[in-house]
This record gives sequence, C-alpha cells and structure tokens, in this order.
Amino acid sequence: MQCAACGADNKEGGRFCAACGAALAASCPACGAPVEPGDRFCGACGGVLPDVAAAAAPAGEMRPVTVLFSDLSGFTELSNRIDPEATGAILDAFFEIADGTIARHGGTVDKHIGDCTMGVFGAPVAHADDARRAVAAAVEIRQGVARLAEERRLAGVGVHSGVANGMVMAAASGSGVRRDYTVIGPSVNLAARLCDAAGAGEILVSGDLVRLLAGDFDLDPAAAMAVAGFDAPVAVARVRAVAAADGRPALPLVGRRRELRQAVGLLADCLVSRAGQVVYVRGDAGIGKTRLVEAIEERARADGFRIVKAGALDFGAGRRQDAARVLVKGLLGISPDAPQGTAAEDIEAAISSAVAAGAIANEDRVFCAELTGETVPDDLVAFRDQLAPETRRRRRADLMGKLAAAAGRTGPHLIVLEDVHWADDEVLAGIGAAAAAVSALPVALLLTGRPDDDPVDHGFRLAIGETPLSTIDLGPLSAADAADLARAAGAGGPGSTEDLVRRAEGNPLFLVQLAHHIGDLARGALPTTIQSLVFARLDRLSSGDKATLQVAAILGNRFALDDLRTLAEDPRVDPAPLVSAYLLRLAGEGHQFAHALIREAVYESLPPSRRTALHQKAAALFADRDRLLQAEHLERAEDPAAAALFLDVAGDEMRLGNFARALSLNARGLAIAEDAADRFALTEQRGEIALTTGDVTAARAAFEDAERLAGDEAARCRAEIGIVQCLRVTDALAEAEAMLERAEARALAAGLTLERARIHHLRGNLLFPQGRIAECLAEHETALALAREAGSADVEVAALGGLGDANYAIGRMRTARDIFADCIARARASGLGRVALAYAPMLALMEMVSGDPEASRKVADEALRACQRAGAVRPEMICRHSRFIAAIEAGDVATARAEIDRAEEIAASLGATRFQSENRAFLSWALRYAGDRAEALRVAREGRALSDEASRYYMLPVVLGQVAASSDDAAEVEAAIAEARDVLSGQALSHCYSFFYRAMIEADIDADLGTGRAARVVEWADALDAATAIEPCAWTSYVSRWGRAMAACAGYGERPDGAALATLAAEGRRIGLHWLAARVPAA
Repeated sequence: MQCAACGADNKEGGRFCAACGAALAASCPACGAPVEPGDRFCGACGGVLPDVAAAAAPAGEMRPVTVLFSDLSGFTELSNRIDPEATGAILDAFFEIADGTIARHGGTVDKHIGDCTMGVFGAPVAHADDARRAVAAAVEIRQGVARLAEERRLAGVGVHSGVANGMVMAAASGSGVRRDYTVIGPSVNLAARLCDAAGAGEILVSGDLVRLLAGDFDLDPAAAMAVAGFDAPVAVARVRAVAAADGRPALPLVGRRRELRQAVGLLADCLVSRAGQVVYVRGDAGIGKTRLVEAIEERARADGFRIVKAGALDFGAGRRQDAARVLVKGLLGISPDAPQGTAAEDIEAAISSAVAAGAIANEDRVFCAELTGETVPDDLVAFRDQLAPETRRRRRADLMGKLAAAAGRTGPHLIVLEDVHWADDEVLAGIGAAAAAVSALPVALLLTGRPDDDPVDHGFRLAIGETPLSTIDLGPLSAADAADLARAAGAGGPGSTEDLVRRAEGNPLFLVQLAHHIGDLARGALPTTIQSLVFARLDRLSSGDKATLQVAAILGNRFALDDLRTLAEDPRVDPAPLVSAYLLRLAGEGHQFAHALIREAVYESLPPSRRTALHQKAAALFADRDRLLQAEHLERAEDPAAAALFLDVAGDEMRLGNFARALSLNARGLAIAEDAADRFALTEQRGEIALTTGDVTAARAAFEDAERLAGDEAARCRAEIGIVQCLRVTDALAEAEAMLERAEARALAAGLTLERARIHHLRGNLLFPQGRIAECLAEHETALALAREAGSADVEVAALGGLGDANYAIGRMRTARDIFADCIARARASGLGRVALAYAPMLALMEMVSGDPEASRKVADEALRACQRAGAVRPEMICRHSRFIAAIEAGDVATARAEIDRAEEIAASLGATRFQSENRAFLSWALRYAGDRAEALRVAREGRALSDEASRYYMLPVVLGQVAASSDDAAEVEAAIAEARDVLSGQALSHCYSFFYRAMIEADIDADLGTGRAARVVEWADALDAATAIEPCAWTSYVSRWGRAMAACAGYGERPDGAALATLAAEGRRIGLHWLAARVPAA
C-alpha cells in the first residue's frame, strides 16, 4: 500500500505510514468500499469506521453499552482431533463471521479471547438501539456458525453467547508496551458469565434487556440465575429467534389536542371573566410538558397575554437565575437576563414606579431588593433586620402576590413556572400568593411538574385561595400526534415516521432524538434508554462540540457562554452547532440544555476524575461571583473546602431570614466537612439557626455537639454560651449560671474579650428576673465596657439595653427611658433592628410612667406594628402589656382586656409561666375595674399558683396585691399582704412596689374609709414614695398624692379645697391616669 503523502510502500493492513506517519487509505470492514483518512462513516453503507472507533474516546468516558460475548462450542474437542493448521483456519473462519457481523450491526470488536470474540455496542459510537443490534448480531453469528459447521462438516461445533448492558468506563487500557481501547464495568463481566452459562446454540441476555427487546425477538420469560462473581441471583432470559414483523406490542395512546384545547379554553375564560386561573401541566420527564407550554404561550401571546416566565433548576442556577428573582423582575418589567450591575438603576426605577403607583408599599422595597439580588436601601436596613425570619419569608411571598395583582390590573398576564418539582418552599409560597392575589384579575399561572415528588399538594391548593386550579396530566403521545412531531423533527417518508413513532413509545424527547438519527436506524428496534439516545446524538458531533457539551454539563442546566468558554479554556467555543442539533437552546443571554435529562446523560459520560477536575475549575470560576455555586461545585468535586463556603452562604441566608434554606445549606456543609474547625463552626451555626427559629431542643443538642467538637478553649467557650442561651429560654437559671461560670473561666484564661462581654450580658439577663438587681446592673456595665474594648457594636448595643433593664428594675425610670432611647437609636444606626424592636416596648412604658402618654402611645403603636410585621411575639407581648396599662389607666376596660388576652395567647404559646402569672395579675386588675371582684379574685389566685421561686421577685407581689384588693376574706387579705411585704423587704423589681402599693391604696379607698382604712391609705402612699425615692416619676408620684387626697376627703387630715382637687384631676388627665382622675371629688 503506497502512502499518498510521501510515496513510501507500506504493508497491507497498516493504518499509518511507516515512513512519515500519515494516515493510509483504508476500506470499510462492513462492505469493503474505499474510505479516505479521517472519514468517520462509510459513504457506501453508513457503517462506523474502525479509525473512528480508535479515536473516539482517547481520554476515556463513561458510556451506556451493550456487551456481547460469543464463544465456539465443541471447539476444544474438535481441535484435539485435527491438526493445528486446520484448527487455525476454522478459528479464522469463525472470527470472520463473528467480527464481520458485529461490525455490520454497528458494534466494535473489542478483543479475541481464545475461541471467543467480545463485541461492544455503544462505544466508542452509540446508536439508539444498541441492545437490539447486539442481540441481532448474536442471532446472526449463531446462524453463520451453523452454516460454517454444515459446510465444513464440523459435527458438534456451534456457538453460545451472552449479552448484557450498563454503564462502563470506555478508555485506552494497558501498559507502555501496549494499550488498547476497551470497556470496563460490571456489564462486561456479566456478559462473559452469561456466555459461559449458555449451552450450545443458546443466547442468554440480562433481564433488564427484556423490555427493550420485546417485539423484536422471541424470548423465554426471564428467570433468576446464580451467576459466578455476583452476590445475588441475576434475572436472565433466553433468546429464541427474531420475532415476526407483526409481533411488536401496540403503544398506549393518550391525546394532546384535548389538553391544548383545555388549556386554551381556561385562558379564554380568564380573559372573558377577568378571573384568575392556575393551570398545572403534569407528566414524566421528557413527556412533552415544555412543548405543550410553548404552544399554550403562543396562543396566549396571540390573545394579548403578556408572558412572564421562569424555570426552577435543580443545579447551576446560582442566585441570578433563581426562579423567584426571575419572576419578580419579569413582573416589574425587567428582563431576567439583565446584567447584575448595569441593571441596578433600571431595577430601582421599576421598584420606585411600583411604589409610586401604589402597587407595593415603600417597605416592600426591602423584599424587592432581596428577590432581585440588589442592595437593600439604607433607610430600610433597620426595618429589615427587625423582622423575624418567618415574617420575611411571608412578606417576600406577599410581594409576589402584590406584583401579580398589579400586573393583572394593567392587562392580561400569563405567569409561567416550569419544573415546580425543583422549586423550593419560598418559590412555591410566592406562586401560591400570586395565585391567591389574582382571583379577580385576568392573570393565569401556568405550571409544569413531574408526578413524582409533586409539590402541588393540598397545602398549595389551600394557599391559592379562591383561584381555581386545573391539572392537565400528560401521558405518552398518540401515534397520530407522534407522527406529526416526527415529521416536524425531520423524519422521512411514512415508513420511517411510523418506525420512529413506534420506537419512541410516545415519549416526545425520545422521538425527536430518534428523528435526528433516522439514517442510522434499522427498522424494528426500540430505544434502549435516554442515555443511549443522547449518546447516539453525541457521537455524531465533532470531537470539539462533544467536549464542549460535556463541559457545559458541569455548569448545570443553564449557563452563560463566557463561563463555558472559560471552563473549556477556549475563547472560540461556539454552541451554535449544539443548538442546531437540538441539544442546547438559547435562554436569554445564555444557553440551556434542551432537556434536563440530556444534561444528565452528558454529565454521566464524564469519568469521575474528569468530573472532579472540571468542578474544581468551575469552583474557581465562581469564586469571586457566586459563593453558592462555588460551594456546589466543590461539593460535586467532593472537596471538603466546600464546607467553609456552605457556612458562609448559610450565614447569608440567615441574614435574609431564610432559615429553612440556611439549615439545608448548613447540612450540606456538615455532610462534606472534614476539618475539625469547619465542623465546629457549622455545628455552632446549626444551633444558632435552631435557637432563632424557636427549636430550643435542637439548638441545645447542636451546641452540645459543638462543645464536643471544640478544638480550643475559645470554641468551647462559644459552645457553652450557646447552651446557656438555651437554658435561659427554658428558665433553667441555676444550670445556666453554673455553665456561665465555666465559660467565663475559659474566656479569662484565653483572653477572649468579646466572649467575656457576651457572658456578662447573658449573666445580667439571668439575674434580672431573680431580682438580683445590683448584680444585674454590674454585669451589664461590665458587658458594655468589654464590648467597647472588643469593638463589637451588637454586644455593645445589647449591653445598653441590659443597662436600661437594670435601671428599670432599680426604679430609675427616667434614666432607664434615656438609656432605652439611646439603645434603640444606636441599634437602628448599626442595622441591628432586632435589638431596637426588643426594647421599644420598654421605652413606651417608660414614657407612660414619665407622664407623656402621647409619646408612649406613638412608641407603643409603632412597636406593635413592627412586632406584627416581624412576627416577633415576645416583644409583642411586652408591647401588649404597655398598651394594657395605657388602656386601663384611661378607663377603657374592654380594650385593656383585649390587649391582655392577646398577651396571654403569646405567653401560652411560649410556655412562659412567669409571663402567664403577670397576665393574670393584669387581667384581675381589669376585672376589678369592671366590677367583677369575684372573677378578679379567681384569676388572681390562678396567677398566684403560677408563680414560682424563679418569678418570686419578678411578679409575686403584683399578683398578691390583686388578691388582697379583690378578696373579702380578711385572713386571705392579710396573708397576701404579709407575703408581699416579705418579698418587698428584699430587692424585688421596681414594678412590684409600684403595682402592689397602687393596688393597696385603691383597695382601702374602695372600702369604707371611715373604719380606719384612710390612715392605711396614707401609709401605703408613704411606702410608695419611699420605694420610688431613688428617682421619683410622674406616675407613682401622682398615685401617692391621689391616695392622700382621697383619704383627706374622707376626713383623714385637712380636706383639699376645690381648686386643689381640680388641679389634681387635671394633672391626672394630662399624664394619662384618667381612671384615677375621674374619681377625684369636685369639691
């Protein structure tokens, strides 16, 4: 054979020139036609050329293949009877039959092992029906060997074969001396074992091939067989013969036109009735949901609907392509593919327009910013931070409802969300809110999803309210519909179209892929799996396009071209051929796989080592742009470095109020973390998430785990602080104090200033309800100093709030008011909205007792609205107490009762018995003012029963004051007074003195002052003044003066004149004590 490049003569059969290395001319092994160097397929018969097989996967890849082993039967006995030359001739004749048959059916001869040949179908080039080809080759080899034995009179000679399929590693394998392209995997071993187990003339196939081969071959039913090397019995079937042409099973028929008419009819009704609709298209992967949605969109667009569309992606979405962000931008009139930075002004303008039009509130700009990925406006940062996580999630969902309604008021809209089975809870909540908001507007929501793991459940149906939901279930296409699709996809004449329809089994994705390979398909074959279909298309791409698609699969279902080029390390990468091949499609400014299953099949083709390397590169690509994607790629690469990133992105989600998402990310970080410091930090974070969301049990368990994982004293100290926080919530005060002592010792030994600040602040909080006021004050003062030393704004502000509490406990109301005001201002300035929210109710109370009821009302009303927006129930309860006092002092008993009823709901839900006792005291007060002293006494006794040692100095005297003021039993009254005095002789919280002496003054005035009680009123007034002498306030000062005046009017002392009484009454009204002022005599 002469080389065309250099003219040198070469031996026949050579592939490359021995002189210059150029490729030599060759012929097709299937038909003998000459082929040119570099040809991939024979121009005469369309067969795959050996040179293609040799070069198709030099780097190795994972592939779905069908493996065939065919071995001569009776050959050993024959070779013992004839000479070696004759034996060799028979063996050559067998290989000619077997190898030629394998090649003609599109397979590759992998190797010869003695008198056995191994053929591979699907590597290095795949066909949609490799399983059928392999078994057809086995049948033909059996027939050919039978003819050979008959022609050469080889008695007892036959062939037995084994066939199995599965994923294998296809690559060059060997040593430096010799390397051959081959496949490695369990299916290779199984095919060899089945060949060994087969008798002469038998073809055994693995049971998973039975469904794929049914209709093409007559098979015995599959039966379990013990196979050497396999732990469990293997299902095996015997192939009898090729089936008759009419033996193929009929395909199920499920229409499409009816579904389209149904959807279009629902949209028409939406237009005519101007009422919302939800249309849910449900079906298995690849069944044609996307194509049906595109047809619906086409009709909707023609009917005047504006379309807003997004898709939930399982991987590779990053933050910008999150479905909620895309939908919100679309509803604001912003392209979902607008660049993150350059579109900021347009986004802000769109949000401002929505606010100006009244579509959304000004504070909704927070949630617009969160959902569009933009920065929260500076003036709303404090508002955002004071919101509870669940409230922020709910408000984001509500925002989607507002935007959908606003869109509907401008005209008909179709909101499309594909693949809801991949949507997270927040996206589903937003879609539910949008559906509920458009029940009376011309807006339709079109959803697609899979029946497995269906998220459109009973809860979703409840969430959409009165908006009707219609489900359209998709099954396989009918033959007529499938034929239309096949022709549209490029199928040939009627025969080929019918063949495609039958082989696709009604699956549109299968059908389109088959239509693209119609020239290579043999009549009568069914597709093997979606992987085989995809690989059949991939192997007809150029090597560069195929490599591009594999790199794209690493990036996820949707990707940007620049990212693809960077990861491929080739700025010339052009996806256009892949779009033309219907493997990719344009998606805004980027590209997306034509179907998620195509991406999965391509992804699975990458060997694990190659996958890992590409994910590592992708992680580096996203390092400065999207930490979530960086973490996910490192996770796919099984790189423990992902743990620290998951810690960071979980922290981001916590700040956004997405605690469920944060918990999920935290769990992923823990699953991959290997470094002890990472595991500690993630476990500590898990405790913080649980504590924030109210799961104290889980929080304590996490902090205890963190304590065990701690690698140094600083870490142990942080874990113990976390445990103490849990103990404080459950009022396990003694245990909390003991652990805090241990934590403090660690912090001192390790020089941990910030941790010491947190410890002193926590200790102050533990001491407050115990009435250990001086210690409480000292602890918060120390916490404040240490926080400033550590430069921690959040601990400093929290310590300020603690100082306000301590001064309140002492009775320095004006000082406490000033401290609370300073704390709240600093918290808001530092973006610590939650701290500001916690202390606003206390500021309202301080304004009230300082004699400024209007300021108190404004602060309390604002605080209540903030609590309700944030879902912050504990501060709301304190706020309700403040509003109760304002209402009861105004004589509005009904409002006062409503406030305390809500406070009790909250206390009961928290299991906070200390506050339940307080609520009973206040309710008893209201009942007494309403004239129901019997019920007031009953409720006060309940409050007494709820009081325990932990709340002795916090609330017991207040409850006892109501018992004494409501009871007619002298013994019970005196006992209550005695017990209260005993508590007050210690250092109870200031309100214990104020409320107890107030109740006693009123009780004696309500009695017959002529019996000597007037003198005791003065004693109570003197005691109240003495208790508040450290810093008198308007509220208590008025109560004591009111009591003395009422006693004087009853004859105890000089009676005030009319002017003095009028002044007293006016003063009471001015400072909000209307109930008392109304009882002042006129003269």
